[in-house]
Amino acid sequence: MKRDDLVPLKRVADEVGVSRATLWRARQSNIPDFPAPVIIRHLVYWRRADLKRLEDALMQYQGRVRFERRREAQRKVDQIKKTAAPSRKGARTRAKTKPAQPDLFERRS
Repeated sequence: MKRDDLVPLKRVADEVGVSRATLWRARQSNIPDFPAPVIIRHLVYWRRADLKRLEDALMQYQGRVRFERRREAQRKVDQIKKTAAPSRKGARTRAKTKPAQPDLFERRS
């Protein structure tokens, strides 16, 4: 693959007429047939041949509001799973108590 075949993220956003954030959100939205970018050293590029497919996929993107609602709902589900009650098996085990440490400064007569 030649460097001439790759178009940087900023230029793609300008050509397609959307912001870089919109491209990121669309990529995270699991749109079918959304072309995968080429990432080289943390820089994002798209193949020149994939630009038409990218435009078609962006037409299916339903916008920021829908994306943010799905993202917030997933955060809530993850939080509920994290704070869910422990299973019955885990509830039966008792915490082991440590024996009391002897007093090292006790005066002996």
